[in-house]
Amino acid sequence: MKLPDEDLRHAYNETYRRLTDGIVKHLVFDFSRLDYFGFTFIGMMIRLAKRSRQGGGEAVLCSINDNMQSMLSQLMLLENTQTDFFWKPFESREATVEWLQTAGYECPV
Repeated sequence: MKLPDEDLRHAYNETYRRLTDGIVKHLVFDFSRLDYFGFTFIGMMIRLAKRSRQGGGEAVLCSINDNMQSMLSQLMLLENTQTDFFWKPFESREATVEWLQTAGYECPV
């Protein structure tokens, strides 16, 4: 899947606005239909995740393939408590929602 830059910027801006307005609290980045992403997208994900966490929410990843997981690990963005920002990946959307609920986050399904 490839999004034109304009569509990607629009999706980013709309999501950031919803997080800022409190319309959305949590983000689930579901990569089940994606096999690649670039550094620009990673930067957008980090900014959105930080905004979500500032608002008391959480941002999580699910269904990432081995190549994406390797890239994020090399960038020290997966399960690295030595940095001020990291993600814990989940196998599926269902596992992600279950973790959010178990961690005490309100999560409409």
